[in-house]
Amino acid sequence: MVSGEIDVVNSPGLGTELSERARASAGALVVDLSEVTFMDSSGLRVLLEADEACRARQHSLVIRNPSPAVRRLLEITGLTTELSIDPAPG
Repeated sequence: MVSGEIDVVNSPGLGTELSERARASAGALVVDLSEVTFMDSSGLRVLLEADEACRARQHSLVIRNPSPAVRRLLEITGLTTELSIDPAPG
């Protein structure tokens, strides 16, 4: 689970973490964003890069339960149709 803000300061660390998990994943990489209070374009870039890394390995990135702030950003940018979004925890 990711929490707090995802911005230019901390997105590189998240990007590294997601890249490592994408490489090690045997299936879908699920990222819970329910506790994220803010995300800027650098956070979107990290998600898109993780999605690309997963697709390259014939896997998928699933964004689980995005917070209202994240969901709004995904909607504004049109990424709700590009990324796999699971609206609620399973």
